[in-house]
Amino acid sequence: MEGLTNEGRGIAYFEGKTVFIRGAYLGERARVRFVRADRNVLHAETESILELSPERVEPFCQHSGQCGGCDWQYLSQDRQIELKQQLVLELLAKFARCEPSQVLPPLMQSERSYRYRAKLAVWNNASGERVLGFRESEGKSVVAIECCPVLSLGNQRSQTLLQQWLASNKIIHRIDQVDLLETKERCAVVLTLNANVDESILKRLHELLNQESHLVDIWLSRKSKITYFNPVISAEGDPDTSPSYLLSLDHLELSLDFSPTDFIQANQSLNSKMVHQAVNLLASYVPNPKIAHVLDLFCGIGNFSLALARIFGAVTGVELSDSMVEKARANAIKSGIENASFVAENLQDNQAQRAWVSTDIQGVLLDPPRSGAKEILPLIEKLKVPVLVYVSCNPVTFVRDAAYLLDHGYKLDKFGLIDMFTHTHHSEVMASFVLA
Repeated sequence: MEGLTNEGRGIAYFEGKTVFIRGAYLGERARVRFVRADRNVLHAETESILELSPERVEPFCQHSGQCGGCDWQYLSQDRQIELKQQLVLELLAKFARCEPSQVLPPLMQSERSYRYRAKLAVWNNASGERVLGFRESEGKSVVAIECCPVLSLGNQRSQTLLQQWLASNKIIHRIDQVDLLETKERCAVVLTLNANVDESILKRLHELLNQESHLVDIWLSRKSKITYFNPVISAEGDPDTSPSYLLSLDHLELSLDFSPTDFIQANQSLNSKMVHQAVNLLASYVPNPKIAHVLDLFCGIGNFSLALARIFGAVTGVELSDSMVEKARANAIKSGIENASFVAENLQDNQAQRAWVSTDIQGVLLDPPRSGAKEILPLIEKLKVPVLVYVSCNPVTFVRDAAYLLDHGYKLDKFGLIDMFTHTHHSEVMASFVLA
């Protein structure tokens, strides 16, 4: 292999075409299987490694190489982080023509049992058998997973018991997806159904999950509607009695209520570190934070907003979802925070009114979806906001947006990697841009 893509695939060349190879690493020779072609690019899967890199380590999961999840488990965690940082910095140099003034130490986590939220697929495998697990690296087929060591311990337990329940009741054909969630107080299992499941069968699952003083809730999702299964009442439950869950920000002594349909980070401990670093980074550029007004764009349930409100004079959070804005407001009230306000608006709609815009904005925190923040950047540039802290889950759109900011008077000051998904090629980053 002569290089790596930003998605962590090996790069080789064949008959004048570039080949991207999953599972192959720098300096290795491999026997591969071509899976598809896109113009002058071929995509391939590694079948066997003919010459191994000395940097390879033995994967600890029996499903490594089949499951499409932990595609970098053959490298040490330190090497994974080094590569991720290097690949993003190379993208910045190539497409944004810049490098940061300072590279921050990466935010890291435990190598195992770190995923407090996970989504398992139910699909037919290559043999036509319907199984519960994670998708293959290529295609739609699902690899049956007996145990996933990167799931949190509570989620591992839920998955094991769920497998037992499915095997004994033969109803897997009625389930399309399973979401697992663990917080400090309780766990949840969300079943996405394509047909009704008898209430008595669901009650047996509830009894199985709640053995040994564990607290595990069951939610049912059908036709985009999610309901809490209360075994005491009925399969539909009572929305007024459904439980809520707490996202703990340990560094900041904050906790936020959320429901299973709300977006939160999969790794709660690393999320706490990320929020702590982002808030302090933004504050380090503002002369007098206690009287400053800042924006939290794509604020969700207030993950960054409430922490910002502890330091800054006023915070305005903006988010597309009305329900998440209501959650953010409720979380502010619960935390005794009075200097944070929230607005429901589509930040990716160029025709939106932007009634929340103020000329006194002294800082912005951006945490956009994978598509990035290109639609809102012209407004930030127009307002001449002195400093912007950008948290990104997609290096490609981050680099695109960085190029825009650099072309419109900003300088990339600090940059740091967030290793949210260890053993995968997935990179998250945090960066500060200051008006030059």
